[in-house]
Amino acid sequence: LKEIKISLVEDGIMAYEMFPRNEIDYFGEPFYSMPFDRLNQVNTLPEKLVFPTTKYWYISIPNENKEKFFDKSEIRKLMYAVSDPEFMGNVILENDSPAIFAHPHPSSDTLNKAKEDFEKIKEKANFNFSETPYIAYYENNNLLEKKLLLSTVKEWIGQFKIPVRVTSNTDTGITFKIEKYLVGTNNMNDLYYYINYKYGSNIKSDEEFLDKLPVIPLLQEYDTVLSHSNVRGLNLAPSGDIYLKYINMQ
Repeated sequence: LKEIKISLVEDGIMAYEMFPRNEIDYFGEPFYSMPFDRLNQVNTLPEKLVFPTTKYWYISIPNENKEKFFDKSEIRKLMYAVSDPEFMGNVILENDSPAIFAHPHPSSDTLNKAKEDFEKIKEKANFNFSETPYIAYYENNNLLEKKLLLSTVKEWIGQFKIPVRVTSNTDTGITFKIEKYLVGTNNMNDLYYYINYKYGSNIKSDEEFLDKLPVIPLLQEYDTVLSHSNVRGLNLAPSGDIYLKYINMQ
């Protein structure tokens, strides 16, 4: 391959329409920003490629949050129990991005038990929710963050009838925040190092992570690109960088 032409188009929809016309050979526009009917079409294309990357999504409860009730490990465990990273990878990202730790879709028994346990802890602590909604925050103009946060709020916050508002406005204190960390390597210990540094923990194994839950782990995001069948050799690094130097055109 002696020449590469990079096309800067107005938006992902335009790139998606250029692809079947062979005006571009591959692109990696995130499919979650496309209309739902076109999103479904992606699954029918034989040129859809999914690359494992080491981008980890989780929900944090910021240190400046004054609501210590949500800081209890038993509460976080209940939140994690009813979360559904499998749904996020299969339905929102549509590329089978896996849960950070094995986490099947929560059953009705799991949901019911979590709600009962939550009410018991709440009653024992003599705790009542604030009259104003708690804030679940995502970065402004980040559609993926918003969708993943809304899904999480619906799945686990909703189970406990917590009044919560999803917003990108930082005028008020943040209770829950969706975050992504790019490890850049295949070593899970690097994620532990980051979490330990940021949240003052001392986690060394999966078991410790799931026991202490300094954050609510969600999923490992995979990258998806469209590539015509005559383009061979696309490679993706753990950091999500696509290496063009290996590409061959047939």
